[in-house]
This record gives sequence, structure tokens and C-alpha cells, in this order.
Amino acid sequence: MDVYISENLGLAGTRAQLESAYPNRAHDKIRRKRSKLPMSPISITVNGAPRALPHQINIAELVDAMQLTGKRIAVERNGAIVPRSRYREETLSDGDKLEIVVAVGGG
Repeated sequence: MDVYISENLGLAGTRAQLESAYPNRAHDKIRRKRSKLPMSPISITVNGAPRALPHQINIAELVDAMQLTGKRIAVERNGAIVPRSRYREETLSDGDKLEIVVAVGGG
């Protein structure tokens, strides 16, 4: 199966999956690649809102897609805190529930 990678989002899927899931990102460079992850669509919940993904991704890829990379965040997956050091190792599965909290400074 031909797999395409969106370089800006760091997500993979068929070209049609990427274009339909992220219609406003049509300007992204999309390149062909072979993927080791299953290409089945999954549904997750992030901060109480359902989110459809064209395939399994890891937490680091989700954080990048949500444009939260580099921000001070905490991620909880199915009731357990995920250490930042494990974001690339934790692959999301269908039905996962995530809470992502962004730290805000102030005084």
C-alpha cells in the first residue's frame, strides 16, 4: 500500500485520507513512504472532544499536529500521566481518551 506522509503534520495515511482529514492543510508537502503502522482509521477523545485520525500515531505526532510542540504540557492517556520521555513510544489506539493540559504563566 502506498503511504503518504504530511511533512508539516507528521501524520501518515493514504493521500485521500490525509486530504479529507485535514482539508485546510492542502499546502503541506506530502511524500510517499512505506509505513510500519496499521493504516486503519481510529477515533480518540482529546479533552472531551472526539477526534478522528486516519491511522495510529504516537503522542508526539499528535502533540505536533495540535501545534503544541515546545509548549509546557501534561498528557494523560486513559487516566495515566504519560511522561514526556515516552511520547514517541506511546502509540494511540482506537477509543483512547486523552487530556492535554497546557501550562499558562501569569501572576
